[in-house]
Amino acid sequence: MNIIKKSLIIAAMGAALSSSSYAITTGNSVVYITGSTGFRGTINTWFASQAGGSGYSNNLVAWDGGTSNSLANFAAAKNLAYTNIPVTVNGTPTNVDVVFAFGGSEAGIQATFAPTNNPKQLSFYNIGALTSATGMTNTVAAGSDVYHTNANTSFQTPTMTFSDTSQAASYFQGGTMSQDGVTYLKCNVAAGVTGGASGTGGQKIAVLPFGFYASKNAPFTNLSSGAWYDILTTVGGVPMSELTGSTNDDTTNSIYLQPVGRNVDSGTRMNMQAMAHIPKTVNFQQVKPTASGGLITAINLEINATINGISQLAGNNGESSGGTVAGFLTNDGTSYGTYLVGYIALADSVAKYPGGIVPLTYNGVQGRAYSVASTTNPSINPAWSNAALGGSIGGLGYLDQGYTNIITGAYPYWGYEHVMYNTNTASNATVAGATVALYNSFVSTNNGIRSLSSTNTFMYGGIKLEDMQIQRSGTTVDGGPVAPGAALQ
Repeated sequence: MNIIKKSLIIAAMGAALSSSSYAITTGNSVVYITGSTGFRGTINTWFASQAGGSGYSNNLVAWDGGTSNSLANFAAAKNLAYTNIPVTVNGTPTNVDVVFAFGGSEAGIQATFAPTNNPKQLSFYNIGALTSATGMTNTVAAGSDVYHTNANTSFQTPTMTFSDTSQAASYFQGGTMSQDGVTYLKCNVAAGVTGGASGTGGQKIAVLPFGFYASKNAPFTNLSSGAWYDILTTVGGVPMSELTGSTNDDTTNSIYLQPVGRNVDSGTRMNMQAMAHIPKTVNFQQVKPTASGGLITAINLEINATINGISQLAGNNGESSGGTVAGFLTNDGTSYGTYLVGYIALADSVAKYPGGIVPLTYNGVQGRAYSVASTTNPSINPAWSNAALGGSIGGLGYLDQGYTNIITGAYPYWGYEHVMYNTNTASNATVAGATVALYNSFVSTNNGIRSLSSTNTFMYGGIKLEDMQIQRSGTTVDGGPVAPGAALQ
C-alpha cells in the first residue's frame, strides 16, 4: 500500500468516526461475509479504500475495533457492519448492507457451503437491532455519535467466505459426507472443479505467509521438521536439547518445549499440517499456559471440545484466534522450565512483536517474520516498518529475505488465500446478485483485493499472486510440491 493510499484510508477513518448520522434501519437486503481471521487486515483495508479513496468507512455503523481510529485497529476488527453499499445487480444499481464476521477459514467454508436443509449459521451484527451509540468514546470529535461496539447479533447464513485453504483441503470438502455427517456443496473454482455446484464460485486472490515462533527469551532460532513433529505430538513436550544439541538443557536447565496453536477451525493450522505432511488423524498435544506478570506459572493441555461438529481430544484442540496464540508466546517460561513453540500468521506477529516473541527459521530457512530485535532472526527490522504502530512509513516497501524465500519456493509455510461464494442459500435475488457483484470486485486485478496484497503491505502479510515465481500443485494444492510459474487463478 503506498503512502498516499494509506493516508486516504486514515483520513476516511477519521471522517467516519466523527460522523454523527446513522442509518440504523435501511430496509436494504443484507450480504453476510465470513472466513479467515489471518487475512482480515487486507480485506478490511481494501473495503475502507473503495469509493474513490474516501472508502466505505463512512458507511460503517458497527465494529469491534476498539476506541482508536488507527489503521491497525481497523484492520484488526473481526466484526463490522456497513450500510448502503452500492452494487449493480442485473444491470440495475442498488444499495445493500454488508456485514463481516471473521471467525475462521473452516467455519466459513462449513457455513457457506452447508446444504439448505442443514444450515450452519454464524453470529453476525444485526443492523436492524442497533440502538443509539454505546460503548465507545469518540477520539476525533468529542460529543458526536460513535460506533455501536455493543451491537446486537443474530445467527445468519453467509453467502461468501475467505479462506486460507482450499475447500479440497478442508474438513468440509463438498460432494462427500464430512466427519460431522453432512454432505456440503462443492465449490466451482476458476480453474474448474468436477461436480461443483451451480451458483458457486471461487478463486485464489493472494499468498498468505505463516511462521513458527518461540516464546520470549527462548535461546534457539531454528526449528527442524522432525523436532516440530515431536514437539507437537509428545505428551509433556520434548527436551530442548532436541533443538539445541546441548545436554545441559536436559540435565542442568531441565527445559522442555511444548506446543501452542490453533483449533481445527483454523486455516493457519490446516496449512501447517499440509506443509509439514501431518495427517488430520494425528492427535496434537497443544497446551494452554497460565501466566502472571509475563512469566509462565502453569501449563495445561487444551481441553477436549467439539469444533464445527467434529470432536477433538484434549491437546488436539486449540485456540480460535491467532492473536491469542501470539499472546501466549509473549510470556517467558525460563523459570518454569518450558519454552513454547507455536505457529501464527504474519499479522499476528506484527501485533505481538513488542512482547518479545522469537521468530524461528524452519529447517534453516527464514520465513516472513516480524520481531522486536534484529538479533532474533527477523526478516525485517521493525525500525524500518513500524507503520502498524502508527510510526514512520519508510519500511513498508522493504523486500525482506522472507519474502524472497516465499516467492522462490525456498520457505514452505505459506498458503493461498481464497474467496468463495454460494448463492444457493441467498435470502433473495438481490442478495444473490450482490454477492456475485462483490465477489467480482474483490477478485479484480485492477483495483480488487488482489491489487492491494503486495510486497509493500507488510503489516497484513498478503503477497501478490503475480509476485510468485513458483506455484503449488497436487490434488489439494495446499502444502503441495512447488513448481515454476505463478498460479494466477
